[in-house]
Amino acid sequence: MDACYLSGIEGFFHMTQTQQHYISVEVRKALSRAGVDHNAPIRRVLEQECEVSGVRDATVRARGDISLDARIDELRRDPRYASSFPSSKPTIARTDMRRMSENISEIADGSIRVE
Repeated sequence: MDACYLSGIEGFFHMTQTQQHYISVEVRKALSRAGVDHNAPIRRVLEQECEVSGVRDATVRARGDISLDARIDELRRDPRYASSFPSSKPTIARTDMRRMSENISEIADGSIRVE
């Protein structure tokens, strides 16, 4: 990856290695928050669609000035990237003590979520 869309400027321009690293780190953080593997195909898509914005506090935004989390949600609905996202896990209500007791090992290993 050697180009990035810069906020407010038409076209593609070369990025410094520092910018590339910062974008890569922020994309990995966003993928972790979404529960997506760091080597998923959408990582490259996000890194290519990046935008470094901000003057004093730099932020990474997806093209169109949306957050990385919002762009990941958009890609989640795109059938081309469906395999990049984990299937939704079964959930148990926090108030359902009986089911939580029955499924304690599955909850512990992460195969069932408690909400």
